[in-house]
Amino acid sequence: MKKSIILITSVLLLSISQIFAQGPDIEQFQFETEPTQTEKSPYFSLGGGYTAAFQFLNLDEVNNLAKSYGLDNLSKPMYQGGFEVFTGIFIVKNLRLGFFTDGGSSSSSFDSLNLHRELNYQISNIGIIADYAFVPFKSFAILGGLRIGMAKSNIDISQTARDVDWNELPTTTNIADFYSHKLSQNFLDLEPRVNFEYAVTNFLMFRLNASYNFSLKDPFGSSNWKYNSIGRVTNVPDKLNQSGFKIQVGLFVGLMNY
Repeated sequence: MKKSIILITSVLLLSISQIFAQGPDIEQFQFETEPTQTEKSPYFSLGGGYTAAFQFLNLDEVNNLAKSYGLDNLSKPMYQGGFEVFTGIFIVKNLRLGFFTDGGSSSSSFDSLNLHRELNYQISNIGIIADYAFVPFKSFAILGGLRIGMAKSNIDISQTARDVDWNELPTTTNIADFYSHKLSQNFLDLEPRVNFEYAVTNFLMFRLNASYNFSLKDPFGSSNWKYNSIGRVTNVPDKLNQSGFKIQVGLFVGLMNY
């Protein structure tokens, strides 16, 4: 037993002496350290909200039509209100897909003692969106994308009595001074755009958007405008479409991770 204790003690003393003997050499060793890298969160958003846009349409042809009826020019830009929903796609990093619908109108009217005359120009659009995001810093994203939508334009021109008696309605509509003209056409709209988005919180986002809409006559239907939903309108100027520069703002709620 004593021999074992003496043997173990000798081994320990020998190990300690070796450690102290190598002490000066140990100080020569240098250990390299790397700075801690923060893992960047991937871009993702899921939400929906209201959009408000101002589009600078070419209204020259519509205003010429208004003048022929003794009406003032329509005001521009045209205000368009709408709704948009979107979601990020995990399969493709920073890609976002969405759905939208919006529309607006502008009108010019004239009132006399007994008559009301009006021209109303209305447009609407519904379709899909694809955006790709770049995040320069936290909570702020720049997205480039494209809207593709099926759009419709309506021009309503009417003149009627300010007051019409129900019992005299059949005979009143036959008066030559009363009329109603409705012109309509469908379009395919292609709208490249860029979004500047700031996430105020993880659940609230504000957007500023700039885009240009290229409007093409409906490739899936008739290239002619319709008159009162039945007849055909010929020789309509090509400039009468929904093409134009647009500025949009939007407020969205959902999940904003960037």
